Amino acid sequence: MRINSKKGGETINYIYYKMSLDLLLKDCEINYCIFEHMKNKEYSSIFYLSFLPYQSMLCKGILDYFDIKKLRDILIQEKDCIKIIEKVRVKIKLYEEKRIGKNVEILKKMHQEWLELMNTAYNKGNYILKQIGVIKLYDFGTYNIQNEFIGNTILNSWYMSEFLDIKSIGSEETNRDVMMLSRSMGIILGTICNEYLLEKRVYVMNSQINVKDKDFLLSSNDTKIFNNKYDKYISLLLFNIICSINFVLYFLGKIVPQNNQFYFRVKYNCCYYAVSSLQKLVEYSKQNVSVNTGVEDYIIEVEELEKIKASIGGSNLRNCIAHYKISEKDISEKEILKDVPFYGLIEKYCKKDYYSLDKELQVHLENISYLLEKWILG
Repeated sequence: MRINSKKGGETINYIYYKMSLDLLLKDCEINYCIFEHMKNKEYSSIFYLSFLPYQSMLCKGILDYFDIKKLRDILIQEKDCIKIIEKVRVKIKLYEEKRIGKNVEILKKMHQEWLELMNTAYNKGNYILKQIGVIKLYDFGTYNIQNEFIGNTILNSWYMSEFLDIKSIGSEETNRDVMMLSRSMGIILGTICNEYLLEKRVYVMNSQINVKDKDFLLSSNDTKIFNNKYDKYISLLLFNIICSINFVLYFLGKIVPQNNQFYFRVKYNCCYYAVSSLQKLVEYSKQNVSVNTGVEDYIIEVEELEKIKASIGGSNLRNCIAHYKISEKDISEKEILKDVPFYGLIEKYCKKDYYSLDKELQVHLENISYLLEKWILG
């Protein structure tokens, strides 16, 4: 059976439309539960900043299916909120999207802006309190759960860089922009949850989470966080990958059920793009031999990691997991497992079952995080 899509009137196969929509609604369901769970949690703002790219991925998936008219009048810095969401979604790719050199320039600029912002605040502080060390200068904030780094201020700024200027943090305009983005995403998810009554379904989620913060002076010769063996901003880029992985493993992974489809989707994307980012770093190192990246010290381990992408289905499965529309090009009707279509995709491209791949992703992420910690923190 073929029907006309709501977008553009193109003819589509109903089987694939229904399968894609069912996969999307399952992810909406768990995201609604996450939203409810996070209400009044002291760590909710830290969580949502790190969760932003994945929430944007889901919102983009919803917008591919539904025209939500309420969004048309919402502007963020005079930009269409939908375009902002689409750009934030790209951040799931970590550092695969642009040249490593360009990403390093962006991180360096962000750090310098944070230093200026913190310097201004420090200079306004009480002289005596500064002298006795009660007030100190920091330019880099980190968050951890059980001594695992799960986020930092520069990574959060990078996620929000499409609409937030570090220099204006704390201003009424910035607060409004953040609120408008949150409102936009709330409207997108809420519209679908209300239409399909998804809010009536409940998951049991873990509340026993203790997020701690620790500040550093990254501009110091001795940062007291990196081992200082390699270029500071390459180390920062690798640290952001560590935080991105650890957020998935030790924050999101402590909240949602382990066998959840959306959590699998997040782990898959994080693993695939972490490896892609490291491949980009290898290319950068070959072309910029004067920059001490540390790649040469860990080239054997990185080359081993490069095998991961093929073992988890390569770009074909990646396309199915990073997006929500599944078509005949992705999987034939006879290959679809109708009760569990997600499993059929995995079996086609990986030649293994869902649970085996899920366990592999967990191990891969743990190994990548451990390697990078040894690389820049050890």
